[in-house]
Amino acid sequence: MKTIEIKAGERKRIISQFSNSLKQSHNFTAEPLGSENDPSGLIEIKGSNWLMPKDIIPLDLKRQNTVEKGAWDTFYSVYVTPKTDTKITLTSSPVKNLWLILIIALVIVAIASSLFFGGS
Repeated sequence: MKTIEIKAGERKRIISQFSNSLKQSHNFTAEPLGSENDPSGLIEIKGSNWLMPKDIIPLDLKRQNTVEKGAWDTFYSVYVTPKTDTKITLTSSPVKNLWLILIIALVIVAIASSLFFGGS
C-alpha cells in the first residue's frame, strides 16, 4: 500500500501509468487529517487513446474511490485536489495483477512448447 498526504487545495498526481494494454481498476481511500468529516475535493482522470488526449474526467472525492483505466489508455494519470488536508491510501496494486497474468501466460507457453517440440 502506498500512502500520500496532500494539503488542502494542492493538486497532486497519485497514479501515473504507461499502457500495458489491460483494463485496470485502481482503488484508494481518502481520509481527512485531523477531522472525522467525510473527505471532499476533486479527482481528475487524465487518459489518452494512443497519443491522442481524451477529455479529463472529473469525479467527487469520497472516502472509498475506484478509478478505471481503459485498455487503450497509453498514458494514464489520476490527480487529487482535496478541500482539506487529506491522506490518500492506494489499496490495490494492478502491477501485482499484471505479474500474475504474465506468469500464467508464461506457464501456458512453456507447456505448449513442450508438447509441440517435445513430442518428436
